[in-house]
Amino acid sequence: NAVLHRANIDRIGEIIELAGRLGADRLELANTQYYGWALENRKALLSSLTQLGEDVTNDVLVARAVLAQSIGDNDGALALTGRVLTEEPGNYQAVLIEAQVYQNRGETEKSLTRIKAALGAEPGNDRLRLQYARLLARSDLDAAAEQYGVLLKNATDDAELRLSLALVYREKK
Repeated sequence: NAVLHRANIDRIGEIIELAGRLGADRLELANTQYYGWALENRKALLSSLTQLGEDVTNDVLVARAVLAQSIGDNDGALALTGRVLTEEPGNYQAVLIEAQVYQNRGETEKSLTRIKAALGAEPGNDRLRLQYARLLARSDLDAAAEQYGVLLKNATDDAELRLSLALVYREKK
C-alpha cells in the first residue's frame, strides 16, 4: 500500500518498480483526499505516469489503466490493458481492469466472457474467480453459487466468502 500525495507523486514509477522487485502480487496506490481533491490528484498521477514515457513495465501500464478507468477514461484503460495483454496474455490484473471497463459500459456478457476465458487458462486464480462470482451474482445465481463454492473449497474459514454464498442462496429463494 503506497499513499500518494503531491510530495511523492513524481516518484510513482519508482514505487511501482520497487513493488515489482519485491514480488508484490498487488500494489494499492492510495490517493490522498483532502476536501475533494482526490479526482485532481488522480488526474495529476495519471499525468505523472504518462510522463514516464512509452518504454515502461507492464506494472506501470496496469497502474495507468487503473487510473484511467477511475477517472472515466474507459477507452484509455482498454488501450493500456490491450498493450499489457499483447505482451503478457496471462496478466490477470489487466484482465480484471478490462472486464471492469466492459461492465462500466454495460457490456456484461463481454465482461463475463473475458473473465471466464482467463479462468480457463488459470483456474487456480482466486482473484479472477471471485470477480467472476461477483459478476455472475447479478445475473445467474446458480453459476455464482458454484463459483463461490469453488472458492470456499480452498478457503473454508473465509467468513466473507461464506457470507457471499449465503446471500446468493438467500436471493435464490
